[in-house]
Amino acid sequence: MESLGASSKYNTDWTFLCELKDVGREAAHQWINENFSNLGKQATMDLTKWRMETPSTTCLEFPSKTA
Repeated sequence: MESLGASSKYNTDWTFLCELKDVGREAAHQWINENFSNLGKQATMDLTKWRMETPSTTCLEFPSKTA
């Protein structure tokens, strides 16, 4: 997927879309095989890789209320 350029977002060719679907399904199957036993038990993804925040400025921290 990383090898695809920005112009691929506009590619509506049916063959291309079917190839994307197949790549997505393969990635999903691989993820399930690697992580199924951990579902509901522990984190299965490092969200810091996908967020713009740093560990010290996470969106999960709420500002403190001042009275």
